Amino acid sequence: MRERHSHDLNGRRRVRWPILAAAMALSLAQGQERKPMQGLAIATFPVAPTAISGESLPFRTVLENRGATPIQVPSPDSPSQFTYELRSQREGGRTYAVSAAGRNRRRAVHVPAPVPVRYETLDPGQRLEWTEDIADFLNEGIEPGKYSVTAAYADGNVISPKTQVTVLPDNVESLSSTPSGSSLASVQAHRRADGAVNILQRESLKDPRETVFYPLQSLPAGIPVSVATTTDVVPAGSGRWFAWLRGRTLAASVGWGDRTIITPDPVNLDVTQPELLSPGYQVAVGTALFGIIDRRGNTVHLLAYRADESGLRRHWTAALTSGGAAKVEWNCQSDGSVTVVWEEPATGRLLSQEFRADGHPLEAAARVRSSSRPAAWSVAPSGPLAISVLREVEGSYRYARLGAAPMADPHPIAHLGGVAAWGFNPTAESVAIVAATASGISQTHPGGAWETLVETANPRMMHVFTIEGGASWVEWVQQGYGIRRAKLR
Repeated sequence: MRERHSHDLNGRRRVRWPILAAAMALSLAQGQERKPMQGLAIATFPVAPTAISGESLPFRTVLENRGATPIQVPSPDSPSQFTYELRSQREGGRTYAVSAAGRNRRRAVHVPAPVPVRYETLDPGQRLEWTEDIADFLNEGIEPGKYSVTAAYADGNVISPKTQVTVLPDNVESLSSTPSGSSLASVQAHRRADGAVNILQRESLKDPRETVFYPLQSLPAGIPVSVATTTDVVPAGSGRWFAWLRGRTLAASVGWGDRTIITPDPVNLDVTQPELLSPGYQVAVGTALFGIIDRRGNTVHLLAYRADESGLRRHWTAALTSGGAAKVEWNCQSDGSVTVVWEEPATGRLLSQEFRADGHPLEAAARVRSSSRPAAWSVAPSGPLAISVLREVEGSYRYARLGAAPMADPHPIAHLGGVAAWGFNPTAESVAIVAATASGISQTHPGGAWETLVETANPRMMHVFTIEGGASWVEWVQQGYGIRRAKLR
């Protein structure tokens, strides 16, 4: 008989016959540092020998009765009773002590009521096996490196022999991340050491540091991949659509947790220089809208693609400009209408145009939003149109919000040298302005001083956002590590 393996990372299995390899039996018999409960042994092993920082990291943990009499152990239906220690093998490296109980306490909105532990009998020769995601027990990506890992069951006074796992840097080639309701929806393209690309998806909790990435697609080695997740503009049901663009091929999929639900056939684009807009939008139950910018010389078109269970297909096309566009962003409303904003390369002007859900223009011509070249700008991806604009004026900056609720803040913003990326977190009254430089990430408000938020070398792909009903955050890619997040002050 063979053991049946479940794909549920929180699943547990009762094993009534010897199925583990001889090497595992040997490891159970060796290296125990504390006298265990009579006859009880424990071992733990990674499901895979490597994972990237921030990715799911499941471990198999086994309790075995190697004695001659029955033992009372926690039921698999009870909360996990194990504590895991990950100890870096590098001198001065990190040590993590994690458990399901610690994760649950951290995530609880209120002080949780204690859940009684139920016990059952483990007869001689029997084993119980759990699969637990120890990366999900943390609220940060594990620092890359090699780790020795042990599992401890305190009530049984047993600790497992050491096993090893390697956490690799998250080599983020492309990242799309956007709030959707009370969570942060994210998708990334990770370039592996062998040149292949894994596409991973993540849905956070209200604290965007909570939960992990799951690999949902694997692509062979080749040219760069760009990705786009989606944000709900209407209640869209379970599942999160995401898309990826490689060369002139657009593909999309809908996933949730560690499951891929639908992956329609990809489409080949008849375009010259395609660019995938981020994010896309979930515009109906099980339905997503993605945008491709097609550049043919100075002529720029928007190609809207619709994805649902029937497939991925062209929805509509609109001409934006014949004068070129240095940067293009868009905003979507709950009725499926979109507003596209772009910057003219020659003049620096910001222009916008509105389109109905079927692509029909709501305006006869593009509207001029700003007549001079901004230092930086961005568009809120959904909700009332809001364009954050930063202008350089006589050695300092001024902030203005354009769109449905315009606002100009007269207070100067001190000049900051070497800014590689800007981020904006507007509120009804003011705005937090975030800047990434070679030495880290800083924050200020109009009329205030710059304050260092994070000291880190050359942060990339910085993104500033607010979780609905929660706090405001900044996330970035840290070279040699992966995706990091910090709360704005």
